[in-house]
Amino acid sequence: MKILLVQPFGSGSPPLGLCLISAELKAAGYKDISFVDLVRGDFRAYIQSPYRTEEHLMEKLKERPDVLLLTASVATFKEAHEVIRMARPYAKTIILGGPHATLFQQRVLELVPELDIVVYGEADATIAELIRRLENGEDLSGINGVIYRSYGQIIKNPMSMPITDLDKIPFPDRDMLDIRTYNGAFCMLTSRGCPYSCTFCSRPVTGKLFRGRSAKNVVDEMEFLLKKYPEAAARVNRTFTIVDENFGVDRQRMIDVAEEIIRRNLGIKFILPNGLHVASADLEVFRKLKQAGCQLIYFGMESGNDETLKRIRKASSRQMIKRAIDLCHETGIKAGGHFIIGLEDETPETAMQTIRFIKESGVDYANLNHAVPEPGTPLWEYVRSHGKFLLDFTDVLDYSRFYMDNVRPQFETPEFTAEQRISVYNEGLKVIDDLLRSKVLSWNNMAKFVKETRSLGDYVWAVRRAFTMLVKKDLRRQYQPKPSVVKRAKEKVPVETYM
Repeated sequence: MKILLVQPFGSGSPPLGLCLISAELKAAGYKDISFVDLVRGDFRAYIQSPYRTEEHLMEKLKERPDVLLLTASVATFKEAHEVIRMARPYAKTIILGGPHATLFQQRVLELVPELDIVVYGEADATIAELIRRLENGEDLSGINGVIYRSYGQIIKNPMSMPITDLDKIPFPDRDMLDIRTYNGAFCMLTSRGCPYSCTFCSRPVTGKLFRGRSAKNVVDEMEFLLKKYPEAAARVNRTFTIVDENFGVDRQRMIDVAEEIIRRNLGIKFILPNGLHVASADLEVFRKLKQAGCQLIYFGMESGNDETLKRIRKASSRQMIKRAIDLCHETGIKAGGHFIIGLEDETPETAMQTIRFIKESGVDYANLNHAVPEPGTPLWEYVRSHGKFLLDFTDVLDYSRFYMDNVRPQFETPEFTAEQRISVYNEGLKVIDDLLRSKVLSWNNMAKFVKETRSLGDYVWAVRRAFTMLVKKDLRRQYQPKPSVVKRAKEKVPVETYM
């Protein structure tokens, strides 16, 4: 059985969902598995790999896989659809999973005739059985979480139940990755689900039920990665990135993970970038996390206005946010905040309170985005009833312009026009650029630049980088990799020799 896995819009972080699927299939005995993690859009500027191109994808398609399995978020389904149409003449069966498939289910099959099967919900426990039946030409009835075509009809099986014991799931299969190209090579998922009800948040696959892996299982994976990929470990300075939807739900589990890291004396660093809820801020927990190697915690702060926080069901306040920042600083952990401009009923005045709060709160890093209305969320319904979409979309098929990291407002309301949103956002960028500039141009960081350069080209790059930080704006998007890194990534060495 020849299986091809495709991530249609890859980034600098490993596609852990497909890595988990590959691990399940290999555990079931399937070995002929290929993988393409396509680099598109702005990522092409700093991620270069011969294994992450459309040309390489076409090479794999021409090998005529029995199954093509791909995933997509709502914002990346347009690219997934392009891959599906490209693959149709070559692949025997094409399967789509992930958030988009889970949100729209049979409607995707109705509108995409080139697609054969949709897998919705968590697929870990059922994917191997699905592939086995396809291999044997058997009927797909009774496999939970599967929607398929049968004699001209679309058949929908019951949804699969959330997996409660995550320790039973194998570690993600990173062997199939060109791991040189991932600056987040050691990204990890240690839990699933988030019990909060923020109006802008969409999590169709994992839902509200929080499930955490045991501390032993989490740290087992850390130790496994350090031993199996020593070069990648050195490149990322033994730093792990925990990308859970909400790592901080279970207080005791946080302590247990930290204590297990300390007990094994791993000598690692780790960051929590996805946004803990500020309610999880706890002095004892943060002390343990710091002792274990935690460098940075991002929180989902969203707004500096208490009324807005209530309206979006954040279950937090300015006071709680400030306390979380203070506790981080007390324990020596950097505090980051995710903020949003243009949430429900926001005005220019309340939005500017958020900008001032970023500046005054003491947060070390901040990320600012326009509000993103994702289909299926209360925010999406709010825009439909009260506002006006500013970006075109095609129902189910194309929400590609509604992505999270967007420099343009995606909707407006009578009390907060597009022009006003742009003005407030630009004011926010000035504050965030100042924060970032103060960190990047610090003496310690510049010394690190010099220490890590490997060629004359790298020295030139470091000078240009410093110049960029001094004169450019929106510095989050002003990045080019060091020439030595680019040169190495362009070399088409066999992926397995780099593991």
